[in-house]
Amino acid sequence: MGTLVAALLLAGCGSVSADGGGSGAGGDDALAGRTFVSPRFSLAFDDNDAISAHAGCNTMFAPYDATDDRLTLTEPLGGTEMACEDRLMAQDEWLADFLAADPAYELVEDALTLTGNDNTIELVDEELAVPDAALTGTEWVLEGIVSGSDETGAVASVPAGVRSNLSFTADDRLLAELGCNGGGGQVTVGDSTLVVREFGQRLMACGGAKDQVERTVAGVLGGDAEIGYVLDGETLTLRAGPTGLIYRAS
Repeated sequence: MGTLVAALLLAGCGSVSADGGGSGAGGDDALAGRTFVSPRFSLAFDDNDAISAHAGCNTMFAPYDATDDRLTLTEPLGGTEMACEDRLMAQDEWLADFLAADPAYELVEDALTLTGNDNTIELVDEELAVPDAALTGTEWVLEGIVSGSDETGAVASVPAGVRSNLSFTADDRLLAELGCNGGGGQVTVGDSTLVVREFGQRLMACGGAKDQVERTVAGVLGGDAEIGYVLDGETLTLRAGPTGLIYRAS
């Protein structure tokens, strides 16, 4: 299939291999607790010798062993079961097959290279590649709507021709374009939850997909209850009950 170059390698000197700087059997100490990303993939290594992988749709996970310069899954990959568009599902399958083939790996400072199945994936430490965008002062544009639980929910793209965004101001207000009308309210932001109070919006009807998106967004923002949020690089995810909103920094 040729060589897949999935990210820009950082220049560095002196590699850390599995048997040189690692913990022997099990995970590599130099990988533990770090997440590496590329434009298409992300790999997270926890402190308990488990890896989680993401290729655009579901999150896959398994225990791993990193010895003899090989990254080996010691159990079959498990994962969430969200339904996504075919392109993203195919990326999930490709990455699962790649990891199951025990790819060779090399860690050079903040750059991780995996090689196997006649392909190479190059990733960089997430903290260097994608620093978290500021919640306040950033325009967040809606990209996806999640229906159902985190594990089995379906992700739908925002329909063509519909734009919905929000921003958080320095004086603790949330301003939003909901899909058809504007709206907003006072916002209190905690470590992982936020609450929008005194939420209001215009009520002009636009029809079709614009109204559908607006009802969904207003249902999340206007409930006067805690909304869970996760800020990860340039992605902001809000969730209230069975509905999630996925935003990207503009």
